[in-house]
This record gives sequence, structure tokens and C-alpha cells, in this order.
Amino acid sequence: MEKKIYTQKEAEQASVSYFGGDELAARVWSTKYALKDSFGNLYELTPDDMHHRLASEIARVESKYANPMSETALFELLRDFKYIVPAGSPMTGIGNDFQVASLSNCFVIGQDGSADSYGAIIQIDEEQVQLMKRRGGVGHDLSHIRPHGSPVKNSALTSTGLVPFMERYSNSTREVAQDGRRGALMLSVSIKHPDSEAFIDAKMEQGKVTGANVSVKVHDDFMQAAINKEMYQQQYPIDAAEPAFAKEVDAHKLWKKIIHNAWKSAEPGVLFWDTIARESVPDCYADLGYKTVSTNPCGEIPLCPYDSCRLLAINLYSYVKNPFTAEAEFDFELFKKHVAVAQRMMDDIIDLEVEKIEKILAKVGSDPESESIKRTERELWEKILEKTTQGRRTGVGTTAEGDMLAAMGLRYGTPEATAFSVEVHKTLALAAYRSSVVMAQERGAFKEDQIVTAGHMVLFQPKEEQHYEYFGEDKPEVYWVHFTGSSVKEILRSYDIPLDEHIFFAGTPAAYTQLFKNMIEEFQNCKVGYRQMLEMNLRQLFLMIQRTRLEKPPLVTTAVQQEMDFARQYFHEHYNEPINIEEYAQSRHTSISLFMRNFKKVYGVSPKQYILNIRMNNAQNLLETTDYTVAEIAAIVGYDNALYFSRIYHKQKGQAPSDYRKKMKEQ
Repeated sequence: MEKKIYTQKEAEQASVSYFGGDELAARVWSTKYALKDSFGNLYELTPDDMHHRLASEIARVESKYANPMSETALFELLRDFKYIVPAGSPMTGIGNDFQVASLSNCFVIGQDGSADSYGAIIQIDEEQVQLMKRRGGVGHDLSHIRPHGSPVKNSALTSTGLVPFMERYSNSTREVAQDGRRGALMLSVSIKHPDSEAFIDAKMEQGKVTGANVSVKVHDDFMQAAINKEMYQQQYPIDAAEPAFAKEVDAHKLWKKIIHNAWKSAEPGVLFWDTIARESVPDCYADLGYKTVSTNPCGEIPLCPYDSCRLLAINLYSYVKNPFTAEAEFDFELFKKHVAVAQRMMDDIIDLEVEKIEKILAKVGSDPESESIKRTERELWEKILEKTTQGRRTGVGTTAEGDMLAAMGLRYGTPEATAFSVEVHKTLALAAYRSSVVMAQERGAFKEDQIVTAGHMVLFQPKEEQHYEYFGEDKPEVYWVHFTGSSVKEILRSYDIPLDEHIFFAGTPAAYTQLFKNMIEEFQNCKVGYRQMLEMNLRQLFLMIQRTRLEKPPLVTTAVQQEMDFARQYFHEHYNEPINIEEYAQSRHTSISLFMRNFKKVYGVSPKQYILNIRMNNAQNLLETTDYTVAEIAAIVGYDNALYFSRIYHKQKGQAPSDYRKKMKEQ
């Protein structure tokens, strides 16, 4: 059926009536959110039409799952913006076939590994533009760019630093049109970076970096140094055990500059990064590629590279009963019910987002440009699709908090208002978590690859899809046992074998191997009583699993222990050479985060700290037993700069190397 077309004037007039005479609200809705094509034809007269569009599409996704919500029920939640308000991109894009655009409000991008080349820097610029043209806001971090004045192997000879690239990214943002609005960008940098002060000052110059928000990632050790009025070491690379460049700054003075500039120009924003990393759910899965690196343009959503978030808000004011009276109260029960529904709707919107991304990829594939031109855009959306389906990031937020507090008779900013607001948001979080649990039961867990290491068993249920693959140079030794029976579940439970876990630890006793070989031999030879023997062997296997599980499991599996022992040996043999932990992990076919976590679990310290301990202990021994100069000792243990070595030694051992040697001679 052909859609009815409305003029801008008709939509604005009808919307003014809808919004009770609010011309601004009517104009914003009709120009930004009403369904329209590239010729300016409007297909929605009022927000009621929009809400029917959203409800219809979400109901279509709901129909795929258990206990689906009806279009009518969804519409009543959306109607008049009363309870649940999809924000921005979902409101515009859901059910919109006139635009090939994303439903994500915001993205974070960034390179894996080293990204200091012009190629990597320009690729980020291109990815940023490609996302903005699909209506997304973008955030990315600049801490990987080498500082101003550091040497480079090109015609410039020295780096220009961060600020010129801030301007480039800012200009790109202003140049991308998004249906009457420009794109949104967040640029961040670590306070550890030697150019962070220039970054902090960048927007103080009028007309500079006007197309981006900027935020500095502040770390706990910097804040402590600022409180104590101590010097703070900045370095590049910021996480290097042996930085190529380092300098010291007055932490208190730099913190005061941040405060002054934020007062003067409203920027930079401050991201307390260590707190974000500790409290962000994604960072719990850093070994799967979910390490948080920056935030969306508004700064409230930390994300990993190529992850994105769709946003939806709960209208808090609508849950105040008897507003602006002495009998005002907040309807917590209805609020919890609607939060659960909102979380469910967000999960539905992720399915709709996948459909959108597939359309974007199809559009890229059909574009007439050469494959070399389209490569960056195609690979960008492929990475986003992977993160979308694996992470399923949802953004259930709130709106009208100030109105809610006023309606409750609470003054914004008072202890009473703050305490009440905390209770509301606590309720939201718990209700959203409960809804996620229910959806996991109804819709199943997210599909993801799981790595099975030595000492673990995998249990597949009858008729369950089985997919597995081996990777790495060494093919593992794997044994399979297929069994059935009328009381299998009861038997497994009697041996404490978990029926709700795919993978569980069972240890690596040598007896397992022999037992499996016995079972294979019995099955092959089919001697008298082989079936009974097989049953006895299977029960013996179950009993061995039970015993192992009842014992305290080791910190790591045997395979992991062996791998960490190998790493330790390598570090001892090469400690005085430049060791890149990420490259080492890659050479051992593992992720950097998983390697670091396992190493610390086994040896109690990070790999970088372990190498540093080797160097400092060897340096101490040389100070005690030889007449080498401090500079010679520094070179022997792997430091080209004797001053930097002395500083590190003092930090680790509590005194300078020369002072330590002097003290030893006096004894």
C-alpha cells in the first residue's frame, strides 16, 4: 500500500496540537524524527504515527521469541512519550526503509595493537566519517599517537603530536551531514601521555577543535600525586615498561589547569579511567576483545573498539503519583515492570540493528567503487556486526529526573533528593538484571566461542548442535564418549556432574587416558561382557570426575602452568632485551589479556613487573659484586638511559643505585 505523504506545514500544525501548543517540540520532531525520504516527503503526521511504526517493528521481533509482547501493548508504553522513549537513532531508524542507517546512537573505534602510523591515524578518520554518515556518534582515544617532537622515520623527522590530529578529526565531524545535524565526536587521551597538557589546552583557542568533545582519562596515581603535590611521570607508550620517552610534570598544577579550562570553556571533561575499567562489565571480558578504550560523545557509555550502543530512556516523571502534592509518591512496582519491558525491547532492537547492518553491508557491496575503496567501510561494519551479536550492548537510561524530583517535592542536589535518586537507579539496575536473566532463560544465552583448555570436559545434551575446531600448531589429544539410557540425568546428578554447564573442570589425571583406552579396546574387541565392562568404565570415569571436582582445583590447568613456565624461562633468558608482551602473547597464539591474567595468577605479578624485578635484582647483584659503573650496569640489564635506570631502581628499591653501592661498601 502506498504511503500517504504530508507537507512540512501539515506535520508541524498537527504536531503543535499533539504537543499542546509547544511549537519548538513540534518543529524538532517533524524535522528530526518523522519518517521522510531524501526528497523531503513526510510520511508521518504526529508522533502517534512514529510510535505505531516502532511498536510494529519491535512486535515483529518479539514474535520470534517465547511470550511475545503485542504491538498494542508496546504502543501503549511508547504513546505520548509517557513511559518508554527510544532515543535518537532507534526512534528515527526503526522501520525506516528510506535511509540505510544504523540504529546505534554511538560507537567507539580504535586499532588493535600499535596504531601510530599515518595509515592507522587516517584509517580512524575514515572510519569515523563512515559511521557518522550512518547517523552514529563516535568516540576514540588518541593515547597511541606519539608525542610532539619525538623522532619519526619520514620527511618530517619529528612528530607533530596530538593536536593537529585533533583538528583533523574535528573538521571531519563538521563536514558530515546527518539530516540537519552534524556528527558528534569524543576525543580522549590518557593523562599519562606527554602531550596531555596540549590536549587539555586545545579548545582554549577560539575556533579550534569545534567539532569534538574532549575528555582526559585521569588515573588513580595521578590524582594521588595531585593531592600530595608530587611530580608525576608521563611517558610514551603510556603502558610501556620501557618507554621511548618520559618526562615529569607537576600533578597539582596540571589538575588545576584542567579545572580552570573546564570552568573557562566547559572542557575538557574528566574520565576517572581506573574507576571506569574496574566497574565496567565489558572489561571483565577483555580477553575476548572487550577492553574499554574510550566513550561515546556524551561520555556516559564506555565501550571497546567497534562496540556500539542503542539508547532508550525511561520517563521518570510518569511514575510519580499525585505529583506536586503532599501525597506524591513514586510507583516503584510499575517502574520495575516497565524497566523489565524496556530491557526486553532493547534486546529486540539489537536484532533490528543486525538487520540494518546487513543492509549497510549489502549497500557497500553494491556500490560502484572499487574493492580497494570500499574495503575500510566493509571491514568496519563487519567488525561492528561481530561485536553487536556477541556483546548485545543495551543502553536503558532515564529522562525527566529533575521533573520527577520536583514532582516529589524534593530539591535537586539536596541529600534527600540524591538518596531518592540513588534508590530509583538502583531499582532500575536490579530490574534490568532480572529481565536479562529471564531473557536468557527464554531466548537462550548469546552464542559465542568458548576455549576449552586441558583438564576440562565438555557435555553435550541429546540433539544439541555440536561445533568445535582445533587451533594452534599442536593438535590436542581429545577423547569422546557417547552414552545414553533411561536415567542418564539422574546418574550424572548422583556423581555431581553439572547438567547446566557445557564446560567444567575435571582435572588431568593420567588415569583418564588409560580409562579411555580401555573403553576403546573393549568396544573394538567386543569380548564377552564388553557392554557391562563399558558401563563399569563409564561409571569409573564419572567417579573420577566427582573426586576431582570435590577437591580444590588448582589455580590454573596443567597446560596453562606449562605455558607460564615457558614464558618465565623466556623472560629470564631475554630480560635485558626489548620484550613486547603483546607480541610475545601473539607468538604463543593467545590474547594479550588472557596471557597477562594467567601469568599474574601463577606468579602473583604482571609480566612487565616480573621482567622489571629480574632486571632490578640482577642490577642489585652487579652493584654488590662488581666495579661496573652505574651506566654500565644499566646497559647490562637492558637500559640505554642511565638516568632513567637510576630513577626506576630508586622507585623499586627505595634508593638510588649509587647510594645503595655506597651503603654496601660502608658495611
